[in-house]
Parts: sequence; C-alpha cells; structure tokens
Amino acid sequence: MKKHTRLPVVLTVGTLAITTAGAVESEMKELSLADLMGLQNAIGTLTRMERNKVPVSVTTITQEDIRLTPARNLLDLIEALVPGAMYLDHPEQARLGMRGVIADRNYKFLLLVDGHLMNQKTHSGVVSEIQNWDMSDIKQVEIIRGPGSVTYGPGAVAGVVAITTKKGEDQEGVKVSTSSAIPYSSQGGTIQYGKVGDGWSMYSYLNATWTRGYTSPTAFTEVGNADMKSYTFGEIGTAAHSNVNRKYANSDLLADFDRDVAYMPQLRAHVGAILPLGFSTFARYTQGGTTTGAAWSKLMTPDSLQVNARTFLYRQVVGSLQHQIQFTDNLGLSSKLEARTSNGIRAPRETRTV
Repeated sequence: MKKHTRLPVVLTVGTLAITTAGAVESEMKELSLADLMGLQNAIGTLTRMERNKVPVSVTTITQEDIRLTPARNLLDLIEALVPGAMYLDHPEQARLGMRGVIADRNYKFLLLVDGHLMNQKTHSGVVSEIQNWDMSDIKQVEIIRGPGSVTYGPGAVAGVVAITTKKGEDQEGVKVSTSSAIPYSSQGGTIQYGKVGDGWSMYSYLNATWTRGYTSPTAFTEVGNADMKSYTFGEIGTAAHSNVNRKYANSDLLADFDRDVAYMPQLRAHVGAILPLGFSTFARYTQGGTTTGAAWSKLMTPDSLQVNARTFLYRQVVGSLQHQIQFTDNLGLSSKLEARTSNGIRAPRETRTV
C-alpha cells in the first residue's frame, strides 16, 4: 500500500474571541416570528447580530433533519438540504461543490468540528468526516454558502461547513445503538456516553461501520482490446452489451460501489469535555473512505484480471486543550494548544478470476 503521512504539528494560538449565546432549539419553537427575527447569530460573523442581518447565506441542519433525511453521510446530507450544493465522485474521494465552485481537491471550502479546522492543508483539503456513514454524534451542521475567508481564514472560497457535536447535557448516560443499510450490505455499531457534573461536562462517542458495498445486478464492465486500455460500461440487455466480449462481460466481476477501502471499517471516536476555570478539551479520530467505481486494468493470466478499484483510505487525529477568559458577555480571550496528524493509504489492486 502507498502511504502519504502528514507529520504532527503543535500550535499555540492566542485570539481575542467574540462569543455568543443563543436559545436552545426547544425554546426557539415557542417564539413568535418577530422574536425569531431578533435572535442573535454568530455563524458567518465576528459580532453578534440579528439573523436577518448576517451578511452571508447560511443553512442550518439540525438533529431532526439528519434523522428524517435518508442520507448515508455528510455529503448526501449537504446535497439534499443545501441549495446549490452537489458532489462528484473522484478516484481519491468525492468532491464537494457549492454555488458552482468545485475543484479536483476539496480545498475550496473549510470543514470545522466544534471550531477546530479539519482541513488537511498540504495536499487534499477536506479528507475526513464527509464520507463516514454514522452521524449520531452531530448536534447541528451549519453551512455558509459562499466565501467566508474574512471570518474563518484562507480556503473558504466556496463556503464553510461547521459541525457542532453533542455535549454532556445532550446525552446523559450510556446509549448503545446499531445501524444497517441493506442495499449496501452495511452494518454499524455506536456507543455514546455523556455526563454533567458540578461545573463540568463531558461527551464521548465511538462508532465502527462495515460496508460491503453495492453491485448492480444489471450492469457490466468489459475489457476492450488486447492491450487492456479501453473499457465499456453499460446495462445488460442493451445494444452495448450485445457487442461485448462475453468472457469479460460478467456482472459478478464488477467492483462494489461505496464499499470500505481494503475491507477496513469506517471508524470515528470523539471525546470532548468542558472543565472548570474556563478550560476545555477536544480529541477526535476519523478513519474513512469508500470505493467510487472500478476499471479492469491488466490481464494477469488467461483467467484473471487485475482490478483498479479506485480506493483511498484517510485517517486523521486532532486533539486540543483550550482556555477561555470571559471579560464581558461579548468579549473574551481564548488560547489553544493543538496537535494533529493525518495519513492516506491507496489500497492495492485486486486480482479476480474471470
């Protein structure tokens, strides 16, 4: 396997931060339209201001939206609920676009988790979070549609995706759950734990999901000429299928779409804590990636083909210790010590019997 590893970087940052306090979702449902229009907002601005005056286009996705939307992952969720958003398959990872801005790598938008930047800055941009199938640790997702670099830093050309995870008060005690997506032969298990104490709270989460993937029973892939450099894709029973070499036109040999890379499960672990004296901690590990298609690349023997399944696995670890001093309701001083590392693994080609 080819590996691309990013070495850890530790930074200490001192910032003058403007903070905000908003009504919880249950309270918001009881407000009148006039009161809703007067709520203060922090996303997309450095100062508190009324929602209808924020100078950006923002879409907010709640836990209820996630529960009701048949989305497999964050990419599906954004494409379904955010105006002007879409994603395209790519040999390394799906590429997200907003408002017509999309690139060969995911470096046209920023991804934040609890205010922590998840972008891999040296090569690929956003590589974690977006393809993991379980989203039960997410409390809310806010998407800024359009440039946001003035507020959030370089890279927010197409937009900003800001994920807020659950806190201790959102999940008190232990919760164990399982999930299954039958068309993709996917099964997962999740455990969550939250605790609220005197002046502190914590939330932890662990998920593992195994996905075999989806293979269309009516599709075929054919190796073209003798040098194996041309391919035909189509549906069985069509004119394209009637002209193929029957030896290699076998739908059972198709690579599985949206399956795990090298049969390694998707993993995500998270621990966040709010501590006394203004301290807080954050630790998050993500492993993910899926296949996006297949091409038969080389005839190994008269009865076997080498398959380029276009698979790439990403891992990322981010941890931080943060301290905040609040001077007034609107003004505070925040400092953070952070460490991160990430790597990417291109899975080896497979050899299959024909």
